[in-house]
Formats: sequence, structure tokens, C-alpha cells
Amino acid sequence: MKPTNLKELLEEYKQGNHYKVLSEGTKLNYESLHKKLILTSNSHPLYYTNSQEETRAISSKWWDKIMDMGYSNSQVNELKKHINRVYSWGFKNLGLSYDSNPAVYMTNLNHELKETHPFTREDVEIVVSGKNYNTADKWVSNIVKFLFETGMRPNEMIELKVSDVVLDDTEKGTLGQTRLIQIIGAKGREKGKVSRYVAVTPAVQGCIRSAMEHRKSVKCSNEQLFCSITGRKTDYTYFNRAFRNLMIKLGMLEKEIYDLRRGCATEIINNPNYGINVAQKQLGHKSILTTQRYENLNKKRAASLFKGH
Repeated sequence: MKPTNLKELLEEYKQGNHYKVLSEGTKLNYESLHKKLILTSNSHPLYYTNSQEETRAISSKWWDKIMDMGYSNSQVNELKKHINRVYSWGFKNLGLSYDSNPAVYMTNLNHELKETHPFTREDVEIVVSGKNYNTADKWVSNIVKFLFETGMRPNEMIELKVSDVVLDDTEKGTLGQTRLIQIIGAKGREKGKVSRYVAVTPAVQGCIRSAMEHRKSVKCSNEQLFCSITGRKTDYTYFNRAFRNLMIKLGMLEKEIYDLRRGCATEIINNPNYGINVAQKQLGHKSILTTQRYENLNKKRAASLFKGH
């Protein structure tokens, strides 16, 4: 039986094979978008024949309701993109009419750049060298350093397995084979494939060593490199709560988890030995334009980096 409204369409969408192969991080993102769409209009009707005028009128009302929810322009655009994604799937698999796609009648909003506060190396040092830390604080501080040094997405870090730290068979360093971290299935279309490699620098090696010692101390039985404080599987909500508690303790209230990735990008881009092309590969961006958006320098930082010409 074909779905008759948006809620039923989303449930049908989640049952498809295309959804099952997505990474856990992508599924979490899609699930969040599902909930937002249902919140605005779970009974939005579906059409299996051309009914452009009626669809335009109903879609306009839905659009107004989405706007009234108070989302930022970028969030609204993301919702529109997801509407288009789901309806395009319905068009191919369920026979939905193209004209029934509400995204066709929705306007693209100008992207509002969110104010961010990228971590600096000094910020990370404050986190790592904090005093009077409990077990949770030490656990978080190790991951903070790891994310800053690698530039990984939080969900990529969470999905890392012990076996993802591998030897590089193509090159040998001064102390023998170098080590790399393989990021597998960063995007849904790459499921099961290596998306990119991240170098294991001495700083990163120290983070891995601490993670392994923690695994041993709590007798962790799963394959997750950064298992939870009690040895169970870590998820984003669990890590975010622990991260937020530490930031409050340190008085760094404006910092967010993703600011670690932004800070890493800024460091690489502005390092004369690397630059934006290395940053693009390290962060796993398909387009260099995406990498450029991560560059964030304040006036003092720009002055300190400038060496004359």
C-alpha cells in the first residue's frame, strides 16, 4: 500500500536498502531531519498524479510553518534539501508525481554564516592540562586533543575501531613503517570503503595509547577505539554531554565539538608547510570550496602568523 502523507513516506523511505547502507552518522542526521519535518507537517498529503496548483498552495503553507519554527537559514535549506531527497526517492520508487515535490515550490534562503569559535592549540593545551579532573574529564580531554590533531568529524571518531589504526605499506619512516588511521565509510556511498587516511603523528599516537590503556582498564569488550568511561559503546549524545560538562567547568562556554575540526583546518591552512590542499585531504572534502569555509582567523591571529613579504 502506497503512503498517503509525509509521515508514511518517511517511514517507507527508512525501510529501503539505500537507507540501510548509510553510515551511522548520516542516519542520525537524517533521523533528526525526519523529526523536524514531521513536527512541521506530518499529514502533508502525497500525490500520485499531477496536481500542481493544489500542491503549490499546500506547500506554501508548509513553507511558512517551517519558517515560523525559528530555524536558521542554513537549517531551513537543509530541510528543503531533505524534502527533495525523500520526494525524489518517492518519484523513482513509488510513482510520486514530480510536481508533488514541495521543494520545487520552496525558495532557497541566503546562507547565514554561524559564528564559530575554532579551538587554537593554546585552547587545547588548557583542556589537556586542566587540574582536578575526574575520570570523565580525563576521558574527554584525550578525545579533544585527538579531534584537534586529526580534524576528524566527531561521528568518524566515534565509529573508529582499534583495527582502523594500520601500518602504511607504501612508505617507511626513519623508525620503520609509519602508522595511519583509515576512515571507513565517511559518506553513505562509501560504506565499507576507505574514504581517506589520517596520519598518526606523535601527538595522535599519544591519544591512541591513552585510549588503549583506558580500554584495558575498563575491560572494554567492543571494538570501538574510544569506548565509553565504563567500557561500553560511545555515541554522540554521550560524548557531547561529557564534552559540554568539561567546557562549563573550564569556562569555555562558547566552544562546540565541531570547533575542534574548524581549529584543525585553520592550523593546517595557515601552516606554510601544508596549506589548503593538504587541509582538503586531511578533512576529507570533495570540493576545496568547502575547505575554504573552515578558515577562520581573528585580527590578532592573522597578525601573529604574518611574517612579512
